[in-house]
Amino acid sequence: MTLTFQVDAATAYTFGAGLSLHAQATLEKLEPTPSFLEFCIQSCNRTGTLAPGLYRVKAGAGDGSDAPTRSYGFSFRLDTLATPSPTPSTTPNGVVQWSNPAGGAFDVAENWDPPTVPIVDATHENTAAFELQNTYAVNVAGAHVKRIVIRDSSIDLVGGTTEATSSSPTEPSLVIGQNGKLHLVSGTLSNVDGVLGDLSGGRAEVDLISGTPVWNNTGRLTIGDAGPGLLTVVAGMSPAPNRASAAVSSALEKRSSVATGRGSPATSGLVSAAARGRSWSRTAPR
Repeated sequence: MTLTFQVDAATAYTFGAGLSLHAQATLEKLEPTPSFLEFCIQSCNRTGTLAPGLYRVKAGAGDGSDAPTRSYGFSFRLDTLATPSPTPSTTPNGVVQWSNPAGGAFDVAENWDPPTVPIVDATHENTAAFELQNTYAVNVAGAHVKRIVIRDSSIDLVGGTTEATSSSPTEPSLVIGQNGKLHLVSGTLSNVDGVLGDLSGGRAEVDLISGTPVWNNTGRLTIGDAGPGLLTVVAGMSPAPNRASAAVSSALEKRSSVATGRGSPATSGLVSAAARGRSWSRTAPR
């Protein structure tokens, strides 16, 4: 018995034989460098790995006869080796999904899928996406990403600074989508363009109703685009009287261009701001 075969990738083999005194089995490599790998008389059971190349396996009685003293049994098996799991991508320009329904720290890789903290720098432009159907808190400290997208999640953003840098009108740096809610508890959130309700569906919300959060939306703020949106601002106590209300009105009336109810067909958009002695509101009903 003779078998010649080609191996294109690393392959495991099992070489077994039960031979009479006058029988033998061999495994040899023909290309690229000829060599004998296995030689067996009587009994053997061996394993190994074949590199890519051309091989030949042979088994038979010494003179080719069928006499009982020259009988033999032989087996040869090939098994492809398992391909190692690829290293998780660092998603240099991709979306990284929040994966911990209990919430946690923004800068812990295990809270993300793939397990890498989203960032924006010279070699990365990641979008941080929060799309778990749950309510949870995220602790931020120096978070710096291209975009933040929130859908079907209710998030308490706590502490530190968060920055989303995308300046493209077609890729707003902050998007609150259907059934998404962002509750700014503390710290500072800075972004360029913001959209509440980018797609049709459940209402998108942002609120600043407790603590001392700061939201710097330096570009256009759209509330109620293809879907309904709601922004609620109720400033709390501040170290100096009316400081909170002044910051709110400056951010909404001067630093941003605010559009409400832009969808077609018409969608609802509501924005209101209130503080000690001052208030500002704009509404576009459905």
